[in-house]
Amino acid sequence: EDDVPHDVKHRRLSEIIETFNTGARAANEAEVGRDHLVLIEGLSKKSDQEWVGRTDTNKKVVLAREPVLDATAGGAPVDVAVGDYVAVRVTQALSANTLRAQPLARTSIAQFEAGGVSANALRAQPLVVAPSSIGQYAAGGSHAAAGSY
Repeated sequence: EDDVPHDVKHRRLSEIIETFNTGARAANEAEVGRDHLVLIEGLSKKSDQEWVGRTDTNKKVVLAREPVLDATAGGAPVDVAVGDYVAVRVTQALSANTLRAQPLARTSIAQFEAGGVSANALRAQPLVVAPSSIGQYAAGGSHAAAGSY
């Protein structure tokens, strides 16, 4: 028989979720400024002007839908498509689950891992860091107001 009151169960679950989200937000904040390889999955649910994809660590990343350099074919500007790999630089932790990034170049896994993309075309790209949302969380703001995806 279950003798734990429903309100106690609810409070305990809320504490666990908040603890997880705090750690996940901190981990995402630590990603700001880092370069990642992202597999483009499709358009963002919130804007057809943005792509959404995932890193090799399965973090969701939102990036602008704009032409990028093609590091696999001499550096000419190209449009990105679903299924492409794009090197990105993380600019903001939007939530505990989502990062925002600046697209740098379309590339391949091998080229990105070999450092060919970061060492050449990408280092010249300035880092555009969006205002951090961490202060809003610390102040008790909701992640929905900070741009949850």
